[in-house]
Amino acid sequence: MPAQMLDVFGMSSITTTATGGVDNNGGYTFVLGSDAVTLLPGSTSYVILVIDDTDGYFADDQGMAQRLDGDQILSGAIYAGGSDIEAEQSVTLRCPGGGDNDTLQFISAARRA
Repeated sequence: MPAQMLDVFGMSSITTTATGGVDNNGGYTFVLGSDAVTLLPGSTSYVILVIDDTDGYFADDQGMAQRLDGDQILSGAIYAGGSDIEAEQSVTLRCPGGGDNDTLQFISAARRA
């Protein structure tokens, strides 16, 4: 399957009202419906390449069927090509006053959050 582009932001681009902040990628980080998650204005994303031999949908627990296409840099760390990558948690970002919604996914690569 050809590589797919995935836009990512560094953790420093995200803030939250959650008590523990954004200190891990576990599903227990946020209380859905009450904690706010904000992508800081002016944050810049960068593109990584991912191969997905399953359904082409970036998801959790795909094992080596979902992996990095070549060496990639995530938040300043280099991850080797072929490392597994997965979505750990997904949060819908709603634009104040209406407008487009986006999905923010917290990921892990090479089994590291």
